[in-house]
Amino acid sequence: MNACKSQKTGGDDASSNNQQENGLTLVMSDLYGGADTELIEVIRSQKALDKFFVQVNKTRKPGIKPPIIDFVKNTAIIYCSGKTNKTELPQLIAEDNQDEKIYLSKKMPESVESQGEKAVLMPFGLYIMPLTDKEVLLQPES
Repeated sequence: MNACKSQKTGGDDASSNNQQENGLTLVMSDLYGGADTELIEVIRSQKALDKFFVQVNKTRKPGIKPPIIDFVKNTAIIYCSGKTNKTELPQLIAEDNQDEKIYLSKKMPESVESQGEKAVLMPFGLYIMPLTDKEVLLQPES
């Protein structure tokens, strides 16, 4: 029996694929369950992370189990790219250039696949970064 495996989950090791130079680590991503429009959400507790996954799992059977994150040491970032037909999320890069704000900029992968004109995806990525009280914002595109 063949099964569709659209969920991508990071491994347990902190490999170079998952650990980015800028302090953001991709924990998991999925092609379905994100928001209709592009957004980021800063998650600072397991309860808030579980609430996000309740929304994701409303249309999924079986649902995705929320990962356990140490919120004493980490802040979680959810990035939703909005409705798209691209199967890869852009790489997020943290630019800590202000005292009270961290801006996340996007870098698109060189080769981005398309599922065709009719397939509509709503991907999301769950990242962690070292604990911060700073406001985390998506850098406006120039």
